Amino acid sequence: MFSDQYIQIAAYIGSPELYGIGENIQHQLRHNMQYYVTWGMLSRNEVPIYTMGASGTSGTPNLYGAYPFYMALEPDNKAHGVLLLNSNPQDITIGPAPHIVYRTIGGVLDIIFFPGPFPEDVIRQYLAFVGKPALPSYWSLGFQYGSDTYKNVIELENAISAIQNAAIPIDVLYAGFRYMNQSQDFILAEDWQRFPPYIDQLHNQSMHVIIALDAGVQVDGEPFSRALAAKANFFEWENDSQVPHSIQNIYPLVSNTKIMLGVQRPNKHVALPDYSVQTTANWWKEEINQFHAKVPFDGLWLDLNEPASFGTNEPKPWYFDDPEHANITQLMCPLNGTEARFDIPPYETYNAYFYRFHLTKAYLSSETLCMLAISSSGRMYDVKNLYGLYHSIATQKALQSSTSKRGILISRSSYPSGGHYAGHSLGDNRGSWSAMRTSVIGIQQFNMFGIPYVGADVCGYYDNVTVELCLRWYQLGAFYPLMRNRNDKTSLPKDPTRWPDVMKAAQTAIQFRYSYLPYLYSLFFKAAKDGGTVVRPLFFEFPEEPATHGISEQFMWGSAMLIAPVLTRQSNTVYAYIPRGASWFSLRTTEFGIRAQRGFSFIHASTTELPPVFIRGGSIIPYQIAANTTAQTRQNPIRLIIAIENGKANGKMYWDDGESIVDDFNIHSYIELDVNFTTGITSRLVLTKVKWGIGANVPYIERINFFGYDAIPLLGTIRRESGALHLSSETTADHATERFDLVAHGIFDFDIDDQVIITWQNHQLYDIAPPEARVTCIPESLQSFVDDEAICNARGCIWDSHFWYNAPSCYFPKVSGYTIRSTVDGVTLLEDYKGFKNPYQENRPLLTFTATSIQHTTLNIR
Repeated sequence: MFSDQYIQIAAYIGSPELYGIGENIQHQLRHNMQYYVTWGMLSRNEVPIYTMGASGTSGTPNLYGAYPFYMALEPDNKAHGVLLLNSNPQDITIGPAPHIVYRTIGGVLDIIFFPGPFPEDVIRQYLAFVGKPALPSYWSLGFQYGSDTYKNVIELENAISAIQNAAIPIDVLYAGFRYMNQSQDFILAEDWQRFPPYIDQLHNQSMHVIIALDAGVQVDGEPFSRALAAKANFFEWENDSQVPHSIQNIYPLVSNTKIMLGVQRPNKHVALPDYSVQTTANWWKEEINQFHAKVPFDGLWLDLNEPASFGTNEPKPWYFDDPEHANITQLMCPLNGTEARFDIPPYETYNAYFYRFHLTKAYLSSETLCMLAISSSGRMYDVKNLYGLYHSIATQKALQSSTSKRGILISRSSYPSGGHYAGHSLGDNRGSWSAMRTSVIGIQQFNMFGIPYVGADVCGYYDNVTVELCLRWYQLGAFYPLMRNRNDKTSLPKDPTRWPDVMKAAQTAIQFRYSYLPYLYSLFFKAAKDGGTVVRPLFFEFPEEPATHGISEQFMWGSAMLIAPVLTRQSNTVYAYIPRGASWFSLRTTEFGIRAQRGFSFIHASTTELPPVFIRGGSIIPYQIAANTTAQTRQNPIRLIIAIENGKANGKMYWDDGESIVDDFNIHSYIELDVNFTTGITSRLVLTKVKWGIGANVPYIERINFFGYDAIPLLGTIRRESGALHLSSETTADHATERFDLVAHGIFDFDIDDQVIITWQNHQLYDIAPPEARVTCIPESLQSFVDDEAICNARGCIWDSHFWYNAPSCYFPKVSGYTIRSTVDGVTLLEDYKGFKNPYQENRPLLTFTATSIQHTTLNIR
């Protein structure tokens, strides 16, 4: 169907395995196609709702952004994606068959297909179309803290000091609207005059500051006056007859204009700039530059840019009951006659229909400007979903201009392409178990949408929370790409030092995060450079395993790390699925390097330890010892974990200064390290600096942890092909746990080395025999039941001091005796294997071997 204000397309799809569509609260990563469910897509100033209905949904209300994008996994486990590129109010109904029905009430049908065939391929193809994600500053991957409870700098300073004194790593102070004078952008409150010098103090501690900016501008303030002088563009009424002059005339600067006035946090009305217009962007950039000269922030958080306007069309707006907000008149839109054709179209979409279950009336213009509002970029009806994107584009340029660095930008409202400019917080979430669970789905979805820098407010923005919930949330939040704790002005602060148990858990979790930031940053770097996800669902890596298709509450960092958080109350275990298609090794301190059981199982996860986290066999990832900030951590030596799968592993590390603006990766200064490892009778480690960038300042590599090392390395044979390698006494091997730690000076120095090759010999890859298949090397011990390690070593055999019932502690290597030299006419010549010496006498150098069949019933071996 195709008409002026109603376009519909319905289609069968080839699989019920459907993912995506947003922004909404979803309780399952995979859509439930057994029910008819409609998802609205219109950027909206709405608090998330977490109550799950029969269909496994929250009633499907739309939230801050709009993402008409989905991915399907076909029966042959191949994936494809579909982007329905339209910015008007729209919705999608999914249902049995399976099928989808897409409806929009404006624009055109512009459908883009991404063929895959693998899930990660789909995302790379999608990002090649909409734009690859921005590379965040390294420091922005650190822990961020702020609270709207604090009313002045002293209160905030005390909270930050408490976190630092508890030895919890922290990098970012987050300042919400409290720093503003009467919630006005670019005007510092009287109680916050100490803020600029405090920021300088934080900078001296290698910390950074992110401040909030709202989309609306108070219409009697100096920033608005400067905007008019700069010919900035604002959303307006269509004609003068629509203008509510009784409100407009209160403000001299707008009394003779058609600028539409809305309500946001200030106690006066605001105007909503059209950030897509160059004159507006120029004014916005100048305001940010001027404010940065006074308040030297490092990053920006864009709020209320759906755009929001509180209480539109409501008889009694909610802010009338807020003692901190003046009862100014709400915006009222034309709701009858021809002027209502945009605010009440023939089909209003689920973006309006859903809210009629909660309000007497709800409209597309509820909580925002009137749909008939116009500006240079178009009508609000057509461009509302694009508002946050335009706001982000203008602000990213302004931020980088003011700081001369990459900084970080976070936007509440977003649309496809938004990740190219900004990250995203999952919104003003509740402090509930349900909100924590759905955040795991949210971070996976937004990685599919092209915004990998995403996270939820740890412990929830609203509500007072229990110790257990907040503790588990800190453990989960350490694995969000964006880790931030922030809460509203009425609930108690949720900083990690408030409860002793939470403090210990947060310290452990955040230190783990800081240790693995080199890996996380490398994932962001590759996503920004080549496209792709940072956090991804399990089915992205293991589509051939049906069990992964419906897993919502586990996720991966890239292809190498799997996280299974605790998301239910009073639990000391996690029921998790460990994919069978790879080996996995624990990264938790008490189980470091221990091989994990594959398949479904209950995994121990007490409140005093990290949630289960594993590295995948075949992977190589970097890490460091954590310090108090990312800047201090970056100075510590690099370490590598090599998890072996089928005798090999590989990985990459990217590193730059962490803050330079990236306009073009072809000219950006960075380091790319390629690491490859193979093992057999000889182990070979190759570290190659693929790209070298000036000023990257990478620490040297000092330690390599091998997991799944099922041979015994001969430490005396370890050699570096060029340059010196000085082994530390900490270099050890334990074949019982399949661990080998190589600690040395000279493994790799980024300032000197381009390629390093390190080799060593093993007691043969398959020397180690299981207890039930061992051949004793000290036969006399079978009588005395006493083995002797010195005798074992002297005979060149393998010593295992672990107790195995009735199994010898000293046994022959698997490869010993003779090897085949040649076979001619049924006669095999065996040659003494020089790699192992007979402990009793010299072997004869050559033996002949024949196997003859006698009358097809008897075998004679000689």
